[in-house]
Amino acid sequence: MLKYTLPALSANANLKLNTLQAKVNTFTTRKEQYDEAKKLFANKTNATWVEIKKVLADFAPKGKACYYCERDRHRDVEHISPKLHYPERCFDWENYIYACTICNQDMKNDTFAVFDAGGNVVEFNRTYDIALPLPIGPAVLIDIRHEDPLNFLILNLETGRFAARGNAISKKRGEFTRGLFDLNESSLADIRIAAFEMYCMYLKKFKSAIDEGDAVKANRAFDEIMKLNHPTVLVEMRRQSGLIPELMDLFDGVPEKIGKRPI
Repeated sequence: MLKYTLPALSANANLKLNTLQAKVNTFTTRKEQYDEAKKLFANKTNATWVEIKKVLADFAPKGKACYYCERDRHRDVEHISPKLHYPERCFDWENYIYACTICNQDMKNDTFAVFDAGGNVVEFNRTYDIALPLPIGPAVLIDIRHEDPLNFLILNLETGRFAARGNAISKKRGEFTRGLFDLNESSLADIRIAAFEMYCMYLKKFKSAIDEGDAVKANRAFDEIMKLNHPTVLVEMRRQSGLIPELMDLFDGVPEKIGKRPI
């Protein structure tokens, strides 16, 4: 899971989103706002949504995969802050990512959390009474449009599993995000291990071609590396190359673009 800095939408698309959000905001209660937002959001067939989906797909992991688990499964336009709880952000471009239906609907399913004044995690989901005020506080879920998940998580390249990192608050955020999307699920961990082996193989091919002075083979290996799935594995390999001698050798002289951490 990486950070995704997406470009601004066109003026027409922004105007459309602002117009839709203004309709939602005319209502007073959160239930009324959500009902209107849900109705308007269901109609995603016009040019604005074509543009939104294209941008989200173009910046997605290879294969137009899920921004969270990086698997290539049917995608949804996902609200980072759920529209059920935050209808005032239903048509906020900065609140959109691409997520597979399993991460979006099965795993997250309108679950969210904030920190209370004592730094405790206050979690709520779709069963929370919409007539009640929402818990207030900083979000616990990592906002991958604006925050780097690798500040909160580190991938064990041997096991394919994430561990939380940082201070106490950062670890809580990493643990919550990891658990919400079941990012350490066994089959997903196995996929990451396989991805690690593939990246190692093609990096060796790339370096061998460079040593041989074969630009054609080097370019082919470079293209294969950049097309492989699960880019978080490659970014972690680059990040940890200063600590692991085998990776240090593997990345020595390799272009910065390979495994570059998103800004």
